[in-house]
Amino acid sequence: MNARNLLLAGSPLRAYLLDVDAIEVEAQSPQAVDTANRNRLLRSLLKLARLGSLQWSEKEVSSLWRQLFPKQ
Repeated sequence: MNARNLLLAGSPLRAYLLDVDAIEVEAQSPQAVDTANRNRLLRSLLKLARLGSLQWSEKEVSSLWRQLFPKQ
């Protein structure tokens, strides 16, 4: 999952996944897939923040991430 493939729009805010060009299906638990996708998205967001492509800093991305996905 790449941050450049997300479109955030609307009220209430909705997220749309765009441009899926390759998908591999493996036998994994839904939890493992969810965790892998979240980790990939976080890495992508932090990279874009580091490159200055977002309106947020790496610190702001990390803070928002903790709010969205608190440790359970």
